[in-house]
Amino acid sequence: MKTKLIFFVVLMGFAFVSCQKQEEITKLSSEDVVKIIGDYIKEMISEDGSFAVEDNKENRTWELEFVKIYEPVQKTEEGDYFTCVDFTDGNDRLDVDLYVTKTEGNPKVSDVVIHMVNGESRK
Repeated sequence: MKTKLIFFVVLMGFAFVSCQKQEEITKLSSEDVVKIIGDYIKEMISEDGSFAVEDNKENRTWELEFVKIYEPVQKTEEGDYFTCVDFTDGNDRLDVDLYVTKTEGNPKVSDVVIHMVNGESRK
């Protein structure tokens, strides 16, 4: 009986540590998210210096120039993170939300959503 109790206590300790480690892994700081988004933008910029974003609403591709990443980073109910990034395309100014998802492995940008064009909401 004593052996079973010790085994149970040890097992529960491993479960607690495992859950605690999983929670730590899924939490990202604001700085982490901004870095992930910044790295993604740098990686996706073409040779001509533009960041291409598909716009299904207007059936076109925007060739954007990076302006600024805003803070604070926000967290969705699903546990993803996002923040607003300003871009320009000629005289047009776009507010684009980039979402970061923590999956198996490293967190990464999972979605790019045009939020506003020239101050007008797209939603």
